[in-house]
Amino acid sequence: MWSCPNCREVVEDQFDACWRCGCSREGRLNLDFVAEPSNEPGDSSIEEHFRQNYVCQRCKRRDARIERISTTGTGLAKLVKRDFLAVSCENCGLTELYNLSVLEGRSDLQNFLRGVFGM
Repeated sequence: MWSCPNCREVVEDQFDACWRCGCSREGRLNLDFVAEPSNEPGDSSIEEHFRQNYVCQRCKRRDARIERISTTGTGLAKLVKRDFLAVSCENCGLTELYNLSVLEGRSDLQNFLRGVFGM
């Protein structure tokens, strides 16, 4: 067994590249690598999509920390809650925010109605 120098995944000795990120034992990144989709239950989430396909725009590493964050406005806008996905490179710290209502196909009106009417 060996540990991937890019994402720290444990890889069996018979493989020359990491199954998770495509990095070689020597640390060479394969920028054309695309992870195979997982058949594990629950792995179709947006977070899993980013985990499998993330490439940092700054340092080209593939290991990311993914967190959901929520924000609210002020005044009546407090009723509108916005959810974001923060995707941060574990190597250099570059962080990108993605609007979950856009990624999941929900509108701000639906979020507003949920806040007002508990829908």
